[in-house]
Amino acid sequence: MDLKSISNLIELTAPAGGVVEGSPYVIKTRFVVANETKSAGEKFFGIFRDKVVTLPFYGGTVYDGEPAHWWQSDGTVTDYEGYEIGWFVGDYTAADATAEVHLNGSVFPHRKRAAYPLDGGGLPTEISVSMVAGSGTAAVTLPDWVECFEGAISIDGEWKKKKAITLTFTVPGVTTRDVWAASAIETTIDTGVLFTPSVKATTDTLTVTMINDDRDVAGPVARVVTGIIYLLAQREVL
Repeated sequence: MDLKSISNLIELTAPAGGVVEGSPYVIKTRFVVANETKSAGEKFFGIFRDKVVTLPFYGGTVYDGEPAHWWQSDGTVTDYEGYEIGWFVGDYTAADATAEVHLNGSVFPHRKRAAYPLDGGGLPTEISVSMVAGSGTAAVTLPDWVECFEGAISIDGEWKKKKAITLTFTVPGVTTRDVWAASAIETTIDTGVLFTPSVKATTDTLTVTMINDDRDVAGPVARVVTGIIYLLAQREVL
């Protein structure tokens, strides 16, 4: 990633899908608001610090000067969820669709997320699961810098009780000398279905199995599961 700071701007490379002037993006560890419209692969300048920008607001109640956090999975700015990006300028309530935020130039922690709806890298934000006889499978390929998937799972048919949905995540280019250590899954269930997750890691593949412990779920259902799947807790070199 090419980084070049000029005052409150930083030069980055536009991700897949490009960038639109005035829209927020998370590109690797940087939260920026595009200062110009560019196509994928082109250089662009984004606002990242010492400037007030207008962002989509989650709809709660906040007060002037409170810390502002970017909620990647919701694509909104909040006072509690996500990474801190600055502070609110003015008071806001549930009636407000947007809020002004003074950006502080914070760099996100090393953990990278493919997140809904602004993943900043053209990554999948919703996994479509193919259901057959009450069970389902899906495969997702991610770049090697992604350590967790934040988004949703949708099913195209019935998910039967005691049947499993199996998700296979692959990170290409990981050599046999890299080992994926123990990983975990954290989710919220829109439909109220309880399930038991298990995770199996190999050299370049992580398999997440979710067994329905609750009841039959008639499909298709959009966003039947939303939350975060942590793909990589630790990578060790043998």
